[in-house]
Amino acid sequence: MVSPQVEKETPEPLKEGWREYEMVGIFRPDLSPEAVESALSALTQLMQVEGKLVIMDLWGRKKLAYPIKNFVEGVYFLIRFQSNPSFIKKLEARLKLSEELLRHLVVLTK
Repeated sequence: MVSPQVEKETPEPLKEGWREYEMVGIFRPDLSPEAVESALSALTQLMQVEGKLVIMDLWGRKKLAYPIKNFVEGVYFLIRFQSNPSFIKKLEARLKLSEELLRHLVVLTK
């Protein structure tokens, strides 16, 4: 199981031109725990290459407010990261292609 990586505060100031973002996502509930861990690991590795990971937390399996692609449950996660704003377009394009992900939302926090 993926263990949460948490830092209480941003460890250092943002790099020039970088911003801090939060991403909440929902994986398909029919994925094995190993597949969820692998997909989450791939996302965090991409974020670490293009930016800096601040928080990663797997919330687990929860009921959806409404069915998405015929699923009524999903595996939720939260990632807070720092990056250049140009990385967000690249991230969004990659997330849209992911078959493991039901929904995602990336928002600017600072």
